[in-house]
Amino acid sequence: GFGNGTFLGVPWSGGETVHASGDGRQWTSVPSPFPDTRNIGFGNETLVAVSDTAGIATSTEGRTWTIRQPSSTLSLNSVTFGDDIFVGAGMDYGFSPPLPAVMRSSDGTNWVRQTIEGKHSLVDVAYGNGTFVAVGGSYNYSRSQTKAIYSSKDGAAWTQRLEDPSGPLNSLVWGNGKFVAVGNAGYILSSADGISWEPMRLPTTDDRVSVAHGNGTFVAVGGPRTGANYLRSAVIF
Repeated sequence: GFGNGTFLGVPWSGGETVHASGDGRQWTSVPSPFPDTRNIGFGNETLVAVSDTAGIATSTEGRTWTIRQPSSTLSLNSVTFGDDIFVGAGMDYGFSPPLPAVMRSSDGTNWVRQTIEGKHSLVDVAYGNGTFVAVGGSYNYSRSQTKAIYSSKDGAAWTQRLEDPSGPLNSLVWGNGKFVAVGNAGYILSSADGISWEPMRLPTTDDRVSVAHGNGTFVAVGGPRTGANYLRSAVIF
């Protein structure tokens, strides 16, 4: 994440340490607000960190944190900011299989869980074109996997826009006037409004675990699965 002049990096699987930098070149390790921090977002001069046990914390400079929401059976994987609203997305481990979970806040301090119908874990959330979009799916490798996409205008009322059995989505970004979501088996989808989605025809069948946008370019990273690991590769488009 980036906010108030500070870049913040979180280990992909979460961790007790956050890596901070003022210029993107020199990095220092600072204490994480949680031992399982998953993602950090920024809005209204506030950094918001979410954790695998649904803890939520805020900071103005990324080095000292205030706990706003204690840990629970929820797991929050991602947080975004748009239209003066923070939205965190994840799953509820109180059910088997886990159900989707969304938390919403207008100030980063007070959070309310929102109702979202479905049976999918949510792994990423983004904001663009006046719309929040959350992506995920089912991730049980012993049975059929599905991908799912949800959208919301206000972060409170959510509608499922897509579900199919071609494997889960792993990451989402807004850029160049569209959402781009990437997933397993090389699936890359795009949408201008978060409602109607189209596949992007790119020369890859590798799993894509993350996508980013900058300077007019999308980069999706991942690779073929070898056991629990990925060989690193990137698709640029």
